[in-house]
Amino acid sequence: MALGAECYTGAMSPHTTDPLQADAEAIFSAAVAAAQPGQAVARALRARPLVEGPVALFALGKAAAAMAAGAVDTLGERRVASGVLITPVPGPSPHPALLTATGNHPVPGPESNHAAEIVADAVAAAAPGDVALVLLSGGTSSLVGAPADGVDRAGYETLVRALLRSGVDIAAMNAERRRVSRWGGGRLARALAARGVAAIRVLLVSDVVGDDPAVIGSGPCFPDADDDPAFRLVTHEVVAGNRTALDGAARRARELGYEVVSDGSPLTGEASGAGDGLAKRLLRLEAERRGVCLLAGGETTVALGTGPTGSGGRAQELSLAAARVLAQRPEAAVLLLAAGTDGRDGPTDAAGAVVTPATWAAIRKAGFDPAQALTRHAAYPALDGAGALLRTGLTGTNVMDVVVGLVRGGAEAPGGSRARR
Repeated sequence: MALGAECYTGAMSPHTTDPLQADAEAIFSAAVAAAQPGQAVARALRARPLVEGPVALFALGKAAAAMAAGAVDTLGERRVASGVLITPVPGPSPHPALLTATGNHPVPGPESNHAAEIVADAVAAAAPGDVALVLLSGGTSSLVGAPADGVDRAGYETLVRALLRSGVDIAAMNAERRRVSRWGGGRLARALAARGVAAIRVLLVSDVVGDDPAVIGSGPCFPDADDDPAFRLVTHEVVAGNRTALDGAARRARELGYEVVSDGSPLTGEASGAGDGLAKRLLRLEAERRGVCLLAGGETTVALGTGPTGSGGRAQELSLAAARVLAQRPEAAVLLLAAGTDGRDGPTDAAGAVVTPATWAAIRKAGFDPAQALTRHAAYPALDGAGALLRTGLTGTNVMDVVVGLVRGGAEAPGGSRARR
């Protein structure tokens, strides 16, 4: 799909012959569609319109293209006077007044430094009395990742790399990044306030547990000190998040005839441990009843350490760990899908993976040692060898990860839904 499109179709495995996998992919697609950011921005602007005045529009992050399109459609092109659009890949701009650039992700680099300069140009273009509409989503910290004044560029990039390898959660990571980043820690809001804007409205698509605006994108408009007068102009509103996606997934699962099970707590912690726990729970459900959909969402971590590692992402590592547990019950009629809602899991072309009790053996048959792959954080080639990777392409949103665990329905169950086969 095109980045920023609002009709996510989720055509992922068109040749799958397994009804259970088709259902899992349909449920994941519904999760992504529910969290499409352009629609969320439009709803927020209709519910509470902006104050009068020309608009300086700042759209930053993985969901920036769709968020900007939703804002322009709602406000009308004539009202947008200036602004900027920073995305992970090039694409069309919804308005000719927006400066555009791409940044590097997940590690900031030369393109990110250039993007940070383009943001500065957009700040300079904002006029006194303008209304600043700031649209933030996950990936902002890296896409406009550049050192703050007085911070060495090489040291900044070294710090970010170390944080990414450490396995700390996003809140801890961004607490560090906001201190040393050019536009983190409220610096964007301060710069806009210095230009004399009338108000700063911040709409966020959350990619963090807890939906904390200080964490999302390293808080470009969030103050470090409560008494800073620049922030009297600022309001924050989260318009979509992981719960939005899970609600969409639950609706689709019920339409397909599944009983939905979810404890509501966010998925956190080490990816392999989370995969182990989810697979065990899925097997317990399979021993009790049929036609069940286990849903979970959040963001796990992978501590890479200092040794050599392979390629993969947290959803792939979670899936590989789950496959190890599922292999202990080869007769179980279960499946687990884990994927990032942005369509990109780690620095790979896959969103995640779909595993069954047969996946662990399939990895071995393909010539890989799955246990070693798990230890070396090399889930991608192992899962790819087994044909288990899930490739969606970029989805235009980013609300963390979604896990869909399915227990096949029994023939004795009533009704003709797919869950009952």
